[in-house]
Amino acid sequence: MPRKILISFLGAISYSETKYYFKQNRSDISAQMYYVQEAILRKHQKIDKAIVFTTNDAYKNNFNARIQTMRDADPVLHIGEGIGGILEGLKKEKAVADFSAVNIPNGYTEEEIWTVFQRVFNQLQEGDEVIFDITFGFRSLPMLVMVLLNYAKVLTGISITAVYYGVYEAGRAEKAAQLKAAGDDEMKKQTILQRPAEAPVLELSAFVRLQEWTQAAKAFEAGNSELLAAMLDAGQADMGNSLLAWTQSIQTCRGMAIKKSLDVDYLKNQVLDMGEKSDIAVQLKPLLKKITAKLAPFESHQLKNGFIAVEWCIEHGMIQQGLTFLQETLQSLVVEQIVGEEFLTNEMYRMAANGALYGFSTPKKTIDLKNRMNLPISDEDVAEAYQNMYEFVKGFNGLSSIYNELSGNFRNDIAHCGMRSAPKYPQELKQELTQFYQRIKDLNLTI
Repeated sequence: MPRKILISFLGAISYSETKYYFKQNRSDISAQMYYVQEAILRKHQKIDKAIVFTTNDAYKNNFNARIQTMRDADPVLHIGEGIGGILEGLKKEKAVADFSAVNIPNGYTEEEIWTVFQRVFNQLQEGDEVIFDITFGFRSLPMLVMVLLNYAKVLTGISITAVYYGVYEAGRAEKAAQLKAAGDDEMKKQTILQRPAEAPVLELSAFVRLQEWTQAAKAFEAGNSELLAAMLDAGQADMGNSLLAWTQSIQTCRGMAIKKSLDVDYLKNQVLDMGEKSDIAVQLKPLLKKITAKLAPFESHQLKNGFIAVEWCIEHGMIQQGLTFLQETLQSLVVEQIVGEEFLTNEMYRMAANGALYGFSTPKKTIDLKNRMNLPISDEDVAEAYQNMYEFVKGFNGLSSIYNELSGNFRNDIAHCGMRSAPKYPQELKQELTQFYQRIKDLNLTI
């Protein structure tokens, strides 16, 4: 079972008592406390382990004991309870099952920053559900954490429950403003001074989420929708499944899916609608527009989707799939034009279209197949359909020649894994498929 852990950082400076709140209306404001980690642990409860990273000074000043610099006696210190004692109390309350302190350097050099990175990473276990608190970390920590989160998600499969930043300075600034507003009212000033500051705790998971969206959108641009589908919640599962079905249909050459069964226009509208409803819509919209742009050339229930899929395959290096889509979409075009869309999956008519594209003038093989299948159609009707297909192909000058080249050595080199005397390099195959497709486009067959 995955652990629920808090990863937090401890500063070396002295802290004043503060009340922390997570909601803007302050309805959840905490009791006064010195360490924001206490507020976070009380909010979440039942954390398996709190791991606090401390420099030598932070450990000395704020872990086993707490320092408070006296105003009139620099550097006289007053010793109070440190965060270690707070965590021990929370452990007794069963808000956290265990805790530990892990030493880290100050992070003043690149080498020290990498040391911090590694020591934090070493504390993570496969599948951990992680709460990150960066309130008391040094200035380079936010960038470090963002990099670390992505790194750890890939290598250890962690998930991020929340990322918190307690705006300690905001509480102090608010208190200073209140003192200024009190003017010469000394009694009011004293009341303000005796009252602990109230500081918000910001939940920054939206930034992590946005980074995940960016990666998912980039993956979709590369032709893979798995990251994107996995990010969508239960209310968006239909769209996630549709995106996954669309890209997998191209990856696995499911021509009838992208031609008929999948409604890509509806899918494009779903993507746009999701951007409008998202809680990070302003940042998310440009990413969703990139996804929509990727889908834009496709139209629902159109044969041309097969040709557009060839472009998709070329762009993403799916040469074998691109070859298959080009061959089969040409056959589909001939079938649809001569005998109708309802016969697109008819084995006999597809054989006839293949023969016509090769330039064979007689339907002998097609009629033989018809007889083996005992189809209720006469030889004359088959011959008539075949002749019409043959004439259709001849109407596009050079089509038969292109089809023969495409389905000959080029196809065989791919289909037989290059197990030939002179196999082509991958880049050569991509270039050749691009050229074949352009020659087909020049015949105005892909409109």
